[in-house]
Amino acid sequence: MKQKLLYGLSALAVSMVILISLTAIGRTAVTDLAGIAVAQSGALWKNVRDAAVGDNLTDGIMASALMMFDGTNFDRARGDITNGLDVDVTRLAGAVTPTDAFSNPTNALNVFSLGGIFNGTTWDRWRGQTSPIQGVTLLNSETTSAADTTLTKTLTGVAGTRIHIYKLKSNCSAGASSLSITDNAVGIYSTLAGNTIPQVPRSYDETWPTGLTISTGSNAVVSILTCGAGNTSTLTLEADQF
Repeated sequence: MKQKLLYGLSALAVSMVILISLTAIGRTAVTDLAGIAVAQSGALWKNVRDAAVGDNLTDGIMASALMMFDGTNFDRARGDITNGLDVDVTRLAGAVTPTDAFSNPTNALNVFSLGGIFNGTTWDRWRGQTSPIQGVTLLNSETTSAADTTLTKTLTGVAGTRIHIYKLKSNCSAGASSLSITDNAVGIYSTLAGNTIPQVPRSYDETWPTGLTISTGSNAVVSILTCGAGNTSTLTLEADQF
């Protein structure tokens, strides 16, 4: 009887040890699977990798879904393999045709994406050229006055553009005269005393390599005073407007 009791107690002790061992092993397995492992397939689990491992990881990365709150619910963030995450840019102005006299923006989102220059009030497209040629609107001309008459040549300004005079040539059929240029009725150039327009075949020339530029939208007026009784004057201009 005593021997049977000892056998029973031994069996009970062994059972307790096995139970404790199985419990510990089972708990460890569950912890590993639930806490630090991800399923690579139905039968294969991989340990989750720490960020400290570095780049070029090929497994152990949890595929956690990115969710966005819409004010009421959480939704999956949208995107595609070509462009990645979809981003809302509807609040940025776009598809705007650039023009001159572009109103000075009051915030940084109204983007003037092409080269521009501020004239003190509005923004205008910056003009340029790859070779020394005139702009698209040509104002080249040659004008001869009536006898004993002041020659007045007006280059009419257009809003948002400027007139540029690059070269002028003038002469009197006989006698002599003087020449002046005004920008919106304000004098900006004139021949000096002793530097007058002579008679043919000689002539008075002036050249501005970068262009004598008139104020935005203003008229340029070139005037040659009378060359004397019975004499005419001739003015040749190379100019443009943009």
